[in-house]
This record gives sequence, structure tokens and C-alpha cells, in this order.
Amino acid sequence: MNARYSIIHVMGSMLALGCVFVLGCVADAGEEPAEEAAPLPLIGAEAATPVKVLKLRNGNELRFYSDPKEGTAVLEIGNVNNGPSVTRRPELRDASPEEIFWAVSEPDTPVPEGFTPKLPAKAASLLNDHAQGWLITTMGAALTAADQCTSDVLFDEAYCDEPPPYDSHKCLFNRTSNTTWKSARASRYKVGLCVEQGTVHDQLTYTSHNPWGACGYAFPEAIAWTFDVSAGEYINWVWSAGSEGWWRTFTHTTTQASGDVFDHGQRWNYEPNCL
Repeated sequence: MNARYSIIHVMGSMLALGCVFVLGCVADAGEEPAEEAAPLPLIGAEAATPVKVLKLRNGNELRFYSDPKEGTAVLEIGNVNNGPSVTRRPELRDASPEEIFWAVSEPDTPVPEGFTPKLPAKAASLLNDHAQGWLITTMGAALTAADQCTSDVLFDEAYCDEPPPYDSHKCLFNRTSNTTWKSARASRYKVGLCVEQGTVHDQLTYTSHNPWGACGYAFPEAIAWTFDVSAGEYINWVWSAGSEGWWRTFTHTTTQASGDVFDHGQRWNYEPNCL
């Protein structure tokens, strides 16, 4: 597969509305397919700004995000020729953005604002058990390993099963048309997209909710990111809620995808438990 590194184009934002198309798993009750969904414009919105950007030795880029109340996130932009993505490596399976940063940042790299460099001693964590940058050497020695773009099995393991702490998932393989998915009530969320043929436009938006009230007060829609992703390229996103109990509703939209081929999976937990 010929692949080039992602050309990132942060562009005018769009709000994806609609139901969820599901292939390869059981749909949640009440959801309907949303094929060829037409995103609506989100006027005046811009993609979130990372608090830290790391360029890994294998060529992948990690963008870290932090909000004092809403939590932390990491976005990985990569290419199958670079080897396994960080977010699907077994050493970091379901790791938090803080743990991912600690594993792949060079020793003595300043910790981004809002990220916790060390947890309490009683907490079992990759932050406590390893020195900063502990995964860098291992990553450099394993660049020939297959990434999720080349294997439906690896993609399924990374994004489409439901190990703790996740409660649910949706996944599709070899999708060839526009898709809109909405994942509600998430306080932990992970998504992956890998393009096998062609180029698709992909966007993730979210609405934040505070923990008070029956289901929390909903704040305005925001853009996590928007990209054009070409064959051999992938993007992965991991978000964890902050200590104040905020949660999010995510809408992930892949458009301009007629005739292209891509894999798309996500998993999340249901918190708080409200209608």
C-alpha cells in the first residue's frame, strides 16, 4: 500500500447531526442508519488547540489536550509505514492520555498543563511504575509490526471490543460511504479511523455536560478535530474525563467517502446513568 504522511487541514467546522450507522456489531435500541448524512455548518467554531505536540521517532504525531474541568485527551496522526499506533500497543491498552504522554515523551520533557505527572503512591499506574520515556526504545525496535490498517483483527482488538473500563462499542470494516455516529454519556472514549483506499474527510465534535442535574447541563458544541485522511493514514483519539465528573456526547462524521474504503471504530462507557 502506497502511503504518505497525513497532510493536516484544519478547516471550517461542520456539525454532524443524525443517527448512527453500525456494521459488525449490534446497534443500540432506537438507532437508525445514517448513510450519506449531510453535516450542517457550525458557524464560528474552531478545532481545539493542543497544550502539547510530540513528534515521535517513528514519524507519528501526538497532540495532547487538557481542560481543567473536562479532562484530558490525546490525538495520534500516523501512517501504516510507521508501525503500530501508540493507542493500540498492548503496553498502553486503554491507557489514559497522561500515561501515554509519560510513556512516549523524552526524559525531562515538561508535563503539559493539566496533566498529572505522578499519581498517589497507592495508585497502580503506568505513571508510577515506569520512568518517563519508558516505551521509546521499544517503539523504535518494532517499526515493522503490522498496524490496524492492515488487519481487521488488530483494529477490532483496539477499538471494537469492550474490556473494562468501557461499556459499549460500535465498529465497521471496509466502509464505502458517508457515516455519522453519536456516542452519548461518555466519561471515557476511544476512537480509531484507518483509510484503506481513497481519501475521506473526518470530523469529531462533542458537547460537554457538567455532572449536576438529572443529566447535566449541556454546553455548546465544540470541535475536537477535522482532517482529510488518505489511504494508509490513520487517526486515533483517547479522551478521559477530569476529576470533577464532566462527561461528553461525541459525534463522529466521515464524509466525502463515496467509493473509498475505511475502518472506523469507537468504544465508550456510560456515565452518568441518565436518560
